[in-house]
Amino acid sequence: MMTSFPPGGIALVIGAGGGIGQAVENALLSDDGFARVIGTRRTGRQALDLMDESSIAALAASVKASGLDLRLVFDATGYLHGAQGEPEKTW
Repeated sequence: MMTSFPPGGIALVIGAGGGIGQAVENALLSDDGFARVIGTRRTGRQALDLMDESSIAALAASVKASGLDLRLVFDATGYLHGAQGEPEKTW
């Protein structure tokens, strides 16, 4: 059981579709420290597009509507590359 947080509430894992995010989501789901674990992905049931303000607002509204306290937010997203550079995976 997670003892760093009061029991209950919500744990939110942003980017649960990736390897690290999925591992964190699975660890939280296997623990009974949180009443609910939400893992967001780019697509699917708990889709979240970090470039779309309405997507972020919808997730925030969903968390608020649950009536549970948000106790943990784990961000497993990253910025791989932009117009000025290539992804580090090209090595």
